[in-house]
Amino acid sequence: MSKNLGLIDRGINSNRKVANFTYGTLIENYFPGSPVALPIAEPGTATVSFTVTLPMLISCSLADVICGSVPFVVAGGINTMASAINISYRVLKNGVSQYVSGATSILANNYWTVDVFRISSAIVGDVIDLRIWGSATGLNLTYNALMMHMYGMKPLPKIGWMDAPSVTMLNSMTLLQGNSPSKYPTTSYLMYISGSPTGRGMWFAMGNTYSVGSIKFDPSVNQFGIATGSQGGPSLWSTALTHASYMPYYHSPAPTSVMSWGEIQI
Repeated sequence: MSKNLGLIDRGINSNRKVANFTYGTLIENYFPGSPVALPIAEPGTATVSFTVTLPMLISCSLADVICGSVPFVVAGGINTMASAINISYRVLKNGVSQYVSGATSILANNYWTVDVFRISSAIVGDVIDLRIWGSATGLNLTYNALMMHMYGMKPLPKIGWMDAPSVTMLNSMTLLQGNSPSKYPTTSYLMYISGSPTGRGMWFAMGNTYSVGSIKFDPSVNQFGIATGSQGGPSLWSTALTHASYMPYYHSPAPTSVMSWGEIQI
């Protein structure tokens, strides 16, 4: 399905470009036979750690388009006790704290999932860590995963207009391992155009193509962005969820598959 945001259309379509995006390797580890017991205070070392490698990153078919690969990290396990236990966690990038959660109650004998969106854009060699702990003994870690999603794209510096730019979204990413892995119900995602989530933001359904009229090239910001919260880059967001059957039970990014636009030089 194709939708238009209703901006002014210049009626010109010249030198049209198509950017195809290829997503990197999904990393999943499920180890129910070797659970890791979570400590009852914040540990001094990582509970889950990933080092970014080139095969993990998103690539673009056009050399003059810059896109960011943003880590989406998931950890999960089970509360083995007959009473609820609170879970807390800290997110770090290259040893620098990015976020510290509050406490979330994991129900008795329920599974738990922590998912972290929108850590700042990653490059090869970056280290993404989660430190996870409980308020009492009985929380076990049995799963972790990392995949990249794209938070925005921008052209290399040039003068002119993007004519009738469009973006095609795939259905959301899917995790394959765990105990009945399941996506948290989400039907739409926030997309912004020309670096302004408030001025040109909209919610869109997965699997659709959206287009606008014409916008000026502005390489100082991301021309398109997906659920970022800011024009310069992503803002971190995360959740901890509990479920009787699902693990991981997670919010899934919606990948961008194709962006296209005409170039009008002035």
